[in-house]
Amino acid sequence: MLFRSALKLGQDMAKTLMPVLQQNWAKQVQAALAQSRVPGTGAAPTSPAQLTSGEQSRLKAELTAMVNQSINPRMTNYDYKNLANNVGDANTPEGQTTKATAMQAVQDITQAIEGIFKATLAGTDPAQDWQRLVVDGIAPAQEIGRAHV
Repeated sequence: MLFRSALKLGQDMAKTLMPVLQQNWAKQVQAALAQSRVPGTGAAPTSPAQLTSGEQSRLKAELTAMVNQSINPRMTNYDYKNLANNVGDANTPEGQTTKATAMQAVQDITQAIEGIFKATLAGTDPAQDWQRLVVDGIAPAQEIGRAHV
């Protein structure tokens, strides 16, 4: 049941949440570019790849914060990486499945964030990574969170 509802939720979210996340991410990237200067020249960067490593780290942290906020908007210090903690009873098949699903969602979210960020730096389209983030990551994470509140 958890999987079917997460799949349906993921498909619905891909239509509604994904464009919002993409728009918010574009705004974050533009803000980072506007606030930065290329070391040595002082010119405004023309791409995220020209941001300093510190600025890139902050930008990636913003993406992670957006994901955490999408999964659990009520908690300001939520960290998706802790999703598999305290879910699933290892003594029951259902509990083992829930924990495995949570661990897979964490992995999918992490890989999607990496893909989106690398594509942003390279100036390529991370459409598949956005899809993976929402459908395979955020939707199951939200379902697990609702089931284990």
